[in-house]
Amino acid sequence: PNLLAAFLVMALPLTLFFAWQAGRQRQGTVLAVLLPACGLAGLTILASVSRGAWLALLGSLAIVLVGCLRGHWRKLTRTVVWVLPLAVGGVVFLSFAWPGGRDILTQVIERARHWNDSPSRLHIWRAGLRLFRASPLFGCGLDTFQLAFGRVRTPAYWHTEWNGTPSRAHNEAIQLLATQGLLGALAVLVLTMGLIR
Repeated sequence: PNLLAAFLVMALPLTLFFAWQAGRQRQGTVLAVLLPACGLAGLTILASVSRGAWLALLGSLAIVLVGCLRGHWRKLTRTVVWVLPLAVGGVVFLSFAWPGGRDILTQVIERARHWNDSPSRLHIWRAGLRLFRASPLFGCGLDTFQLAFGRVRTPAYWHTEWNGTPSRAHNEAIQLLATQGLLGALAVLVLTMGLIR
């Protein structure tokens, strides 16, 4: 669910943009395909119960909002007029028509209410940083977080998650440092800067 939600968060602003373009150019068939796609993507992001995806979606929507504000207020008003009913309709659909939709909404509300509650994540992040300190240059190796975690597991984590062993750090920066070290982080930085240019 996390990876699907991450993909959809990246795709949704583009889909919204093309839907907006189709609306401006009076392409009804294209708009009829893209609007439900946007709604389904939004519902799937919501149903993933992934706080990271939710934050990323809010960030991307904020960027879109800033872009609209740089243009004309009228465009922003028109966009809100057709996006807001779509979002409300999606939540209503999820509540009443989607099988298991009410359970998903209950989980979403519960996750939103306990936004900061993640005691196991704190233990995992600390363990990831300990793995990084143990091998700062190269890390513990690609896809080896789960194998290396046993060396740094604490009794406090055991009390929180019983005998669970995470396969990832649940934080991309810590995952990168723990598994690939400073060289991996430098490679990602160079790649990112190259893409930005």
